[in-house]
Amino acid sequence: MLKSVMLIHEIAHRMDFSYLAEMFRFLGVFVCEGILLEDGFEDILTDKKGNYDVYVCVGSREITKKQADALGCTVEKYAWLINRLPQGTIYFNDILVKNGMKRPSADGVLPIPIEDCFPQKQLMDLIFNFLEEVLKLAYRENGSFKADKTWKDLIQVYVQNRLCFHSMNLQYYAKKPSIAAELAKDAFIQGYHQLTALAGKVQNEVVMHYKYTVLWCSVKANTACDYQKDILYFPINDLAEQCQQLCREYKGFTNAKILLGMCYEPSRGSGNEALMAFDSVLKEMNESCFASAVYYWMGKRFETFSGKEKDAAKCYKLANERKEKFRNYFKLAVIERNQGNYEKAIELFDAILDKLERKLDMHFADPLELEYAFKVYSQKCYIYSRINRYEKVIEMGENAIRIKEKEIGNSKYFNLFYGKQKMTYSNVLEERLKLSTAYRLLMETYRGLRNKEKEMEYMEKWKSVTGE
Repeated sequence: MLKSVMLIHEIAHRMDFSYLAEMFRFLGVFVCEGILLEDGFEDILTDKKGNYDVYVCVGSREITKKQADALGCTVEKYAWLINRLPQGTIYFNDILVKNGMKRPSADGVLPIPIEDCFPQKQLMDLIFNFLEEVLKLAYRENGSFKADKTWKDLIQVYVQNRLCFHSMNLQYYAKKPSIAAELAKDAFIQGYHQLTALAGKVQNEVVMHYKYTVLWCSVKANTACDYQKDILYFPINDLAEQCQQLCREYKGFTNAKILLGMCYEPSRGSGNEALMAFDSVLKEMNESCFASAVYYWMGKRFETFSGKEKDAAKCYKLANERKEKFRNYFKLAVIERNQGNYEKAIELFDAILDKLERKLDMHFADPLELEYAFKVYSQKCYIYSRINRYEKVIEMGENAIRIKEKEIGNSKYFNLFYGKQKMTYSNVLEERLKLSTAYRLLMETYRGLRNKEKEMEYMEKWKSVTGE
């Protein structure tokens, strides 16, 4: 049974990582991310708690001097890390070569995303061949194992409906109406109907994963409906019952229990049900990196309950202990800020910027990372205003403005991920980043410094975005 994979990559191949990671999540397989050259990567390789079925290296076996410089390492350091990967690691680029497929690089460093390089039929064959290699390794105890061809039917739905693209957009532009959520809703509903048309045709080891894909598309569609403020396409009670049935049918299918918790996400009144589902998951995987996301979702649920702030903080701390992520750091930093622990809050906000530094330097941060960078600078701007650090208020306020006015436009990530649709999605992100607080704090700071010209400059900007 394929339950979990470790996907290893460096920053340049992050879009390949996302494409394969979302494919595995679509199939109900746990994914743990290992980023070459990131602090703590070597600890991941020696982690015995993950118990991964398969290791996959998404990046190249070797890199050029130009690539090494962009990644902030040496050719030798990269080669040393590659040689440390576990025996039996599958190299995705080897599958490309085996299939006779080559793709260009955007600038000698960043590869063109695989979704944009090949016709859909060729891409489906590539992904199926890759999945087949993964399954052979996962089922290696069955010496003559051959992947059932009906896996290809699931891959076809994933590729044709661009489910990776739309799933990523739901992460990038959460909680607010946008064209991203509207298109995602349509894609996941279409995927759902295509999958249900396969009922009775799927066989063997594919059946469990097939049933999961149907529910995964349903949950994603409801998430998009929620963001759009639309009526949910799938009634939550029906969806929850189907998830529970999947849990009963496949006792060891932990991801089905997580999906049960996630299906309650659009329901403000189902917090207890979601927490119960997540709690049952933690009994099976409490110490693994996969538990990080579960603790984070529990923290978000506790935040909606009055008087449960300490429970939320505990969950975010446990989430970060299992897998350091900037979203965990951000939640913990805001909690410290609310308690007046400004020094600790700044330390936690800086940890986010440390994790994003290389991507920002490469102009290769994704939309969510750019939004977090913007929010961190805005938060630090506020904190420094509270403690009268005028020079820092100005620095952080200008950094927040730079993210919105320059970094989005300069983003190589937007160029590669969105192509001709870059401006559409740039506008979606820009609409989410509100500069009113930064303008107000800069206005008040320059007033305190008796710099009338600058005070009036930011007053006019503040009025232009607030209508005051």
